[in-house]
Amino acid sequence: MKNTILGIILIMIGFASCKKDPQILQMANANQLIGSWINPVYSDTLLVYKRALALVTNEYGITFLDSGNVVERKNDGWCATPPISCADFPGTWSLNGSILTINVAYWGGTSQYTWKIISLDNDTLKLYVVDQKNTSLTK
Repeated sequence: MKNTILGIILIMIGFASCKKDPQILQMANANQLIGSWINPVYSDTLLVYKRALALVTNEYGITFLDSGNVVERKNDGWCATPPISCADFPGTWSLNGSILTINVAYWGGTSQYTWKIISLDNDTLKLYVVDQKNTSLTK
């Protein structure tokens, strides 16, 4: 009987020690997030990016830097009819658990994106779009 109780206690301790530390998980996600992401595919509120070695000239993409800075390559003017020219807009990013917050400039003001990371690996970043706001320089 004592061995059974001791065994159960040891198993419980083992499971408790295997619990993922959210701070460690957050650091792992942040490290995997660093780099360039291109070819966004939207499906309602889901957004999927593919990893790239660098952003593509005149195509949308976003690069997360390990300094907490971000560069978003996007349309550099209000007109979205081809031919579209893109520019790099600077900003910042932060990760709180699985919630990714991005504040970045655009040609007419600033944008704030709030995304929830659904999955992240070496090739694919899958996000749920929680909120996206644009603030215009002119009111």
